[in-house]
Amino acid sequence: MTWQDAAGAPGSTSSGLFDGGFSWGLALLAVAGFIALLIVCSLGFLARLRDRAAEREEREAIQRLQDRAT
Repeated sequence: MTWQDAAGAPGSTSSGLFDGGFSWGLALLAVAGFIALLIVCSLGFLARLRDRAAEREEREAIQRLQDRAT
């Protein structure tokens, strides 16, 4: 069975989104996917920046404690 056979199986419905090649629905879906990808990547990048800043502050705090102890 191919995917074309499965798509026409009884009980399945067609949304019409991918019928007829290029459509504005397909373009909108692609743009929405790209924007979602940008958001996820940006949030990951920002989380890593915050982690590095927290690590830097932790190292500085440890260094200050060591300086006070000596």
